[in-house]
Amino acid sequence: MKYKSIALNELDRVDEAYECLEKITEINPEKKKCLTEARKNPEIERCDKLMDDAEILVADQQYEKAISNYKEVIKSDPTCTDAYMYIGICYDHLGDYSSAINFYDMALEIYPLYPKAWLNKAITYQHTGDITEALICFDKAIELDRNYSLAYYNKGVLLMENGDYRRALECFTKTLEIDTKNDDAKYNAEKCIGYLE
Repeated sequence: MKYKSIALNELDRVDEAYECLEKITEINPEKKKCLTEARKNPEIERCDKLMDDAEILVADQQYEKAISNYKEVIKSDPTCTDAYMYIGICYDHLGDYSSAINFYDMALEIYPLYPKAWLNKAITYQHTGDITEALICFDKAIELDRNYSLAYYNKGVLLMENGDYRRALECFTKTLEIDTKNDDAKYNAEKCIGYLE
């Protein structure tokens, strides 16, 4: 994993390199120092600050300002998949779905195995009413991370909204296997059972 992180960093795939380092620290907490040292680079610190500030702006629903921050990060690190994805989320909140999908696609072009980008792309397709594309994206997120409870849950909501209660129930059941405390999944599973009786 350490060597993979170094190789990804050499290829300017910084986000993926950090993911590897974070996984290393999960396995071996003593390696946390490595991650802390890597983050001391002034440009990385500036990008981290921009990302943190953007997160606050998103929480305050200041999506245009957040997009500005994320675009500054991209200028500094054109491979920052999170920045592209969060721009997509901001555009989704602003109702500009085609721009949202474009930014998810940019993130996925850099890192096609990014379940969170597939999930958010699915949600945006759901907002456009394109159920087929939404389901394809949900399935891709699940294929990449079999324990992605949020992907199962959101797929279940989409299926339930479209009257496919049996498949929706399967999704909510899977959500609850992974996240036993998900009260929304419990509630929706019970609703589906009610519809199926």
